[in-house]
Amino acid sequence: MKIEVSQNKVLFNNGYSTQEIHPFWLRERVDGEEFLDKGTQQRLFDPSVMDSEIVIEKAIIKEDFLEINFNDGVSSKLNIDKIASEFSNKDTVIKSINKIKWDSKLKNIKNFNFNNNFFESKEMHDLLVSFYEYGFVIIKNVPTENNFIVNFANSIGSVRRTNFGEHFNVRSKLNPNDLAYTTLHLSPHTDNPYRNPVPCIQILHCIENEVSGGFSTLVDGYTVTEKLEYLKGCFGENYQLSRSGDNVAFQCPACGRGTEKLKFSICLETFMCHCWVCDIKGKTPYFIIKKYCDSDRAERFKRMFKIRINDEDVDEPIVDVVRFPNKFKMLATIKNPRDPDLRDCLRYLKSRGVTEELLWRHKIGTFVGRRLTRRVVFPSFDSKGILNYYVSRTIDGNGFPKYLNCKADKTSIVFDEAKIDWKKELMIVEGVFDMIKCGLNTTCLLGSSLNEKHKLFHMIVKNKTPVILALDADMLSKTYRIAKELSSYDVQVKIFDLGGYQDIGSMSSEIVRQKCKSAPIYSSESRLHHLIGTISSGSLF
Repeated sequence: MKIEVSQNKVLFNNGYSTQEIHPFWLRERVDGEEFLDKGTQQRLFDPSVMDSEIVIEKAIIKEDFLEINFNDGVSSKLNIDKIASEFSNKDTVIKSINKIKWDSKLKNIKNFNFNNNFFESKEMHDLLVSFYEYGFVIIKNVPTENNFIVNFANSIGSVRRTNFGEHFNVRSKLNPNDLAYTTLHLSPHTDNPYRNPVPCIQILHCIENEVSGGFSTLVDGYTVTEKLEYLKGCFGENYQLSRSGDNVAFQCPACGRGTEKLKFSICLETFMCHCWVCDIKGKTPYFIIKKYCDSDRAERFKRMFKIRINDEDVDEPIVDVVRFPNKFKMLATIKNPRDPDLRDCLRYLKSRGVTEELLWRHKIGTFVGRRLTRRVVFPSFDSKGILNYYVSRTIDGNGFPKYLNCKADKTSIVFDEAKIDWKKELMIVEGVFDMIKCGLNTTCLLGSSLNEKHKLFHMIVKNKTPVILALDADMLSKTYRIAKELSSYDVQVKIFDLGGYQDIGSMSSEIVRQKCKSAPIYSSESRLHHLIGTISSGSLF
């Protein structure tokens, strides 16, 4: 057996045939101080962030070492004897026993009970067969005295001695040098894969438990890999696992977003999927695969994930029906009102600069009824012209509450969506009076935030609508946060300069139009200038 190099390819020659060693396999075995934790001396390696297109740029053999350079900038020296030994190692396969792939649906797994004649019993044989089939077994009532775990292990095979000894105790410690000695959550992992030879069978024996709570998780890596390969075949090779490992994100097949930021997320446990950009979602990705991939892959999804789905089972979206709580009356339709409350509503709107034209344009009205009188109401309509929200404001300075709005999910609403042209520059203001005074392609926030949870955010990103952020003066820090997030999706964002005004509502329409034309485009430099100005003024946010 020997290691050879030809045209920057590393080859393994066993005397009968020659086989190329994949660059990823070699890259995974790179070691050195920069790849070790300084405290625990444990290897730091996350294969999920490694480039799947890893290649060897240069490889030569000098004496007993393979000197190798990879395209991700990593260089290393690997012992060729160690490579040959590890690459030639083949697992002995018991052909008469089939390995069983499993997932969270696995139920009724057999638990084995230890007894005095256990080592010579059929129970021991069945235990080993079950271990080979599933990759794990659970044994109860194992004695705890005199390090019995070593005797038990020797009944299966020879115990390998490491730097930890034949066995070691795991307990919570102060200032630990290993994560196992902490109370921190440990995600699914494989222990010591960097050892040579790697651990074959690990035995965990609970001696004493002084706390309540906690749980153990087991994962079949073969099942995870198979399902992940299938999903990659549907949605592309580019993917990202969440830190917890229970979600995987791809480029969205519907909106095409996610080349840089992967936003089509699939839960590996429940298979619920959701694109945080275009808001496409489902209980499973079956119908999405069928529509945007092909029917064969969709049918394979049902077989692989063992999910019963009928093509007729398309979920209809749940739509919140918004209704006015009392009789609504448009104020523009009222001429010379006798009711003093109606007259006061009209006087209040006039004092805020709302003309008769604006009354008609925005269908501003009031509620007719004892409980909700002396309020002006601003209705909102969706793209189909259906009422989706309303804002009601008291006209009395001391009226309580100041705002009494619609009870609905504000994240799923774009205020007055019916009037928005997504192909034109969209102005985003804070309140409804600001929106009305602008007289432009405008909407207002229903709160103080705008992020991936909001439909408005999705629509902007989906249509690549250029945006002017014109929030109140006390919202400047949040303005820059929103601008930064939208810009990360290649959306052009301008920052409206209030120039000493508190809000848009206190400006004339002419001043608003002039400032819109001169509004600067957001950049990291403008953000930096804002931070410097904020700190120098003695305020922090």
